[in-house]
Amino acid sequence: MPIDTRTLEIVNLNEGEIVILAFKDCYVSGGDVMVLVDIVQTIAQKPPRKIIFDFNRAAQVDYGSVTAFAKCLQVLSEAGVAVCLCRMTEAVHMCIEMCIPTHTLQIVYDLEAALLPE
Repeated sequence: MPIDTRTLEIVNLNEGEIVILAFKDCYVSGGDVMVLVDIVQTIAQKPPRKIIFDFNRAAQVDYGSVTAFAKCLQVLSEAGVAVCLCRMTEAVHMCIEMCIPTHTLQIVYDLEAALLPE
């Protein structure tokens, strides 16, 4: 099944060492993140060193997307991939934090900071 990337941009840097998954819309729905789960499961087969989720200042996420996003983080954690959440609004950050422990994740506010080495 082909992956629908209309609401998601995928960027590979350093020959796949870093992957950026950027949401294109101001509202992240459960459908967007279900697509993301498929992408992440594919990526985890040949895992990058780091994956950056660029929320692109999306204004809101729905509860279904947060639970699906938790599944993505679990898959990446099991594959040993460093995760960075980038450009989240405060509302999105609070919503994610209520469902997912974010203390193990790098959280930055601009893409340049996300690309810096740990």
